[in-house]
Amino acid sequence: MASTGSLDKHPQGARGKSDRDPTHAKFYGSVEEMPQGGGEGIWRVNGRKILVTGDTRIKEKYGAATVGSYVEVEGNFSGETFTVYKLEVKDGNRHKSRKEHNHIISGKIEAMPQDGYEGRWVVSGYMIEVNSATLIDESTAKASPGGEARIIGFRAKNIVNAFRIKITAMPQ
Repeated sequence: MASTGSLDKHPQGARGKSDRDPTHAKFYGSVEEMPQGGGEGIWRVNGRKILVTGDTRIKEKYGAATVGSYVEVEGNFSGETFTVYKLEVKDGNRHKSRKEHNHIISGKIEAMPQDGYEGRWVVSGYMIEVNSATLIDESTAKASPGGEARIIGFRAKNIVNAFRIKITAMPQ
């Protein structure tokens, strides 16, 4: 891995990401663990295990990807595995304000409370806590299981506490 620049082994267009892909997610966080020597293998970012492969695009404009680096992670879920197609080291000084709301998740609403919105949701495998302070934007579609949402929140242990939810699509 180079200490600056970008490592891009991903063929153009090979990711297959689409705005409607319910397995797609993006989040921000600190690298807690990575394989010896960096590179391919299982990493841990904000307590979440992610798989970095030879096809993962690692952008290191603001420094090397190391334990403690603040990063943007983008990829897809496949069962229990979150495979990363882009990992970008962020400038810690420029992104300090994002640390408060360090998770951005886009994906399929798998579960939500039966009586109202407050309580536990599951979006793309993430457990989401929604409370009376959570802002929910349903201007595009109504919230319901099978629909899609974009969540902004912060992670506490294994739960993302939602600050804002934008419902992006109704169930198909």
